[in-house]
Amino acid sequence: MQKQNYAQVCWIADDVVENCKQFGIRITKNDAKKVLAQEERHIIDAMVEAGWQVIEDALLQRQR
Repeated sequence: MQKQNYAQVCWIADDVVENCKQFGIRITKNDAKKVLAQEERHIIDAMVEAGWQVIEDALLQRQR
């Protein structure tokens, strides 16, 4: 039986460039790639932590 994956997220340089525009920050696609590469571990850790919080909250809600 194949395992099911849930809530996968991928970040791309274009996401960073577009988000920066909203804040008036100019960044090249190459610089955005560098930021993602340098911060990848931190991004992963933060997303995992946030995901576990959502799962925990959902499980606690089911207990009520």
